[in-house]
Amino acid sequence: PWPLQPWLSWDAVHYLRLAREGYPAAGADLGFFPLLPLLLRLLGASDWAAVCLAFVLGLAGLAVLAGLTAQVWDRQVAVRVAWIAAFWPAALVWSAVYTEGLFLALAAGCLWMAWRGHVPAAAILGALAGLLRPNGLMLALPLLALLPAGRARLAAAGPILGAAVFAVYL
Repeated sequence: PWPLQPWLSWDAVHYLRLAREGYPAAGADLGFFPLLPLLLRLLGASDWAAVCLAFVLGLAGLAVLAGLTAQVWDRQVAVRVAWIAAFWPAALVWSAVYTEGLFLALAAGCLWMAWRGHVPAAAILGALAGLLRPNGLMLALPLLALLPAGRARLAAAGPILGAAVFAVYL
């Protein structure tokens, strides 16, 4: 529907097609990671459900970013960061049916959990980010820096494992 077009254009078309029809045997859709289409499919993959999910995920991403910022700096800085992130010129991507809002929530949550020493949660959120976007792999680097030395650093493999699961599937 025309009121939803700004939120359902470009990559959103591919994500919705994957949610409705699954991955094709070959084609351009193979480059789209599976976490967002899976969530869309669970909600019925309608246009309205997709936009509602995108708005919720974008808001969650901003909230988790603000939480992480408040943990690292303070509340005043977190409020400023949230406002800047919400109203920067390309902020439409936080609410579009793209991966950006969910990725922000997963990436910031992963780093926040690592910062607080919650190793299993950091690994799980990192693995989910790896199932969402190819650049989710890059979360392994700050995880290596944030996680304590020893076996806990194995959690930095979470984002790599998420992407590897998708690669094996393909």
